[in-house]
Amino acid sequence: MDFNRKFEELYSNQNLRKAIINATDRAVKKREETIRRIPDFEELREKASLIKEYSVNNLPDLLEKFKENASKNGFIIHTAKDAEEAREIVNSILQRRKVKTVVKGKSMTSEEIGLTSFLHEQGYDVYETDLGEFIIQLAGEPPSHLTGPAIHKNRFEIARLLHQKLKIPLTTDPEKLTQEVRKYLRRKFFSAEAGITGANFLISDTGGIVLVENEGNIRLTTTLPPLHIAVAGVEKVIPSIKDLSVFLKVLAPSSTGQRQTGYVSYIGKSGEKERHIILLDNKRWKMWNDPVMKQALKCIRCGACANVCPVFQIAGGHLYGGAYTGPIGIIWNHFIYGEKVREIPYLSTLCGACEEVCPVKIPIPSLILELRKRNYRESLNFQEKLLIKGWRILHTDRLAGKIANMAFEAGKKIAGRKEVIKNLPFIMKRWTEKRDIYLK
Repeated sequence: MDFNRKFEELYSNQNLRKAIINATDRAVKKREETIRRIPDFEELREKASLIKEYSVNNLPDLLEKFKENASKNGFIIHTAKDAEEAREIVNSILQRRKVKTVVKGKSMTSEEIGLTSFLHEQGYDVYETDLGEFIIQLAGEPPSHLTGPAIHKNRFEIARLLHQKLKIPLTTDPEKLTQEVRKYLRRKFFSAEAGITGANFLISDTGGIVLVENEGNIRLTTTLPPLHIAVAGVEKVIPSIKDLSVFLKVLAPSSTGQRQTGYVSYIGKSGEKERHIILLDNKRWKMWNDPVMKQALKCIRCGACANVCPVFQIAGGHLYGGAYTGPIGIIWNHFIYGEKVREIPYLSTLCGACEEVCPVKIPIPSLILELRKRNYRESLNFQEKLLIKGWRILHTDRLAGKIANMAFEAGKKIAGRKEVIKNLPFIMKRWTEKRDIYLK
């Protein structure tokens, strides 16, 4: 991806920039107002951070316990090593049940694996039921934010889009537009044979899943159709149902500036429905095996880091080359999409605002800096690596230092009275091709 070209394209779109700045400013102010009313918010952040740290460090054991308990609850458990395998598992389940119509709850994991577009290609009628996701589905665009998929669009653009696609009467009244979309989607809920969601949390000790939302669409998606499929990253597991309250108290203020979201659904038994849980790897275990970058697995997808990011504020989420946006998206997209987004670690000022607001205290700037270092080391050729190694030895080994001083004195004699060396032999030739060495 040509990030410079993409940045110029997004930055030059004044409507997009204005919409994003307005949305992120509101989100930041709401967060600040809300946490002022929560006197122990910093204490809750610390607890959430420690629980997620424990969860990540003990991920294999917690995941096995979750699978065991979820199976006892009647869930059918699948594991998928990558996006393709996850999509095929979903397809096979839908084919076996002869499904034609699917309703979806908002899920960044399904965005990550490109599930909606894949299902359309397979001939299914798929409807995103989150308002923001529904808008960008109609627009044929990816989400621009972890929690606000359509924040890059203003109400005039949304009104025109809904009028063109659904023949909804042209109005810019948000309440009227919402009511019209609700009527349209309500019919889809009752006709759908399957509902697909993500999962905010997987509870290890109970085998239940937790979904958090504000519109009620996820609750309808998981209860009305006779078949429910949840696609969740393996990192979503937490140890105990007792830990859930801590995350609910930090997630809503960080995400939407609320004390609590409108709906929290806990599904502990499959009941009469057929319920599947697909546990997705897709480079998460690679991240887990990285002693530094595994900290990014603590992310609870609140989107607070994007709201305060100066790069995100002027260009939006479509700059990041993948499903995940904002500062944390730099790290996640780097692992998931690899070489396609090689330059993504440079989409940051390293100002540190993201770390200050992260509800689970992920050191995002230091992780981005580490990715930059790795990019640099990987870009070096053999000669450059050799020179750097030599420079390191020169400054850490006493004998090497003495030899270097002797070479320096010899170099001064070679340089003559002007004390300038214009040509060096062998691999050092590359240095003097473009610059002289002054020995003064």
